[in-house]
Amino acid sequence: MFIDIAIWIMYFGTIYFAVFWILMMFKNKVKDPEIKKLSKFPLVSVVIPTYNEEKNIEATIKSVLELDYPKDKIELFVVNDNSNDNTRDIVEKIIKKNKEFDIKLINHKENLGKGAALNSALKEAKGEFFICLDADSFVEKKALKVILPCFEDENVGA
Repeated sequence: MFIDIAIWIMYFGTIYFAVFWILMMFKNKVKDPEIKKLSKFPLVSVVIPTYNEEKNIEATIKSVLELDYPKDKIELFVVNDNSNDNTRDIVEKIIKKNKEFDIKLINHKENLGKGAALNSALKEAKGEFFICLDADSFVEKKALKVILPCFEDENVGA
């Protein structure tokens, strides 16, 4: 009997809070963030560590190439962590098709993991900012113009 009452109270509480947050979300509609103007466009190094990502890598790279940011201010590293699918071939084709972009492919001879992939790109990166993007993720076109102005405040470090 006591357990039944406790379960019903828990169910009611869960539903109450779920409905509350949904109503709050609709009341305070999510707005596009206010985009501050950048005073300069720093070089940004973007790294995509990959392992067997043939299904996702093309769309992920495409999302980086379509960023609303000067193309000469983005260097893109794709680190192939010894994939045993067609990831490497797909990336090489993308590089050939997009010669106007600074895309570098780093191939590991053995699978070393994400940390090693990031460190491989970090050794070669020249950008003022270093951004890691998973191989199955996509970025919004305005992402850099939203994020980078925050770093113009000298009190912001990461």
